[in-house]
Amino acid sequence: MKYQDKISPVKDYSVTTVMGIRDQTVTSKMVRSGKKARMEIAMEGMGMQAITIMDPDADGGKGAMFTLMPAMKTCVKMAIPPDAAPDKPDAKEPDIKIEELGKEQVDGVACDKRRVTITPADGKTQTMLVWLSPAAKNMPVKIEMTAPTAMIIKFKDYDFQKPSEDLFKVPADYKVTDMAQMMMNMR
Repeated sequence: MKYQDKISPVKDYSVTTVMGIRDQTVTSKMVRSGKKARMEIAMEGMGMQAITIMDPDADGGKGAMFTLMPAMKTCVKMAIPPDAAPDKPDAKEPDIKIEELGKEQVDGVACDKRRVTITPADGKTQTMLVWLSPAAKNMPVKIEMTAPTAMIIKFKDYDFQKPSEDLFKVPADYKVTDMAQMMMNMR
């Protein structure tokens, strides 16, 4: 998410993702509106659902991440981890190198294949192969990464309508626990 603005100008969408890591497959729904993001994950086999909302404008602009557990109507609020936060104005811009690798089909979708190499200020380079669909506003159809963990993510069912702002709010009937406050109380 944090480098998406550098690769694609699309700010409002929802999409279904299928992520393969080792022997596990996780299906989720991602929703983005501006810099706000929401991910809904159904934990198959466990009968649980988790929703994560990242809002860089929460807490007076400090940003917050909310993890909702709908079955229990609870929410844990945390500061956005620095490595997950969208780039702040005072942060050093990452070096992004994009190499065109031609055209390929992914699940019947015509794509432009690219190698994207991102080198953030910490120098920990990430390289990924990305297949982008011109028919879906040049959004990814597939991403393959090898480090830090081998992972394949496929994207399907894009919807480019502006999502409802309610998707990025914690429902009023949820009990919210502030992780920082809880840690302070444990001392």
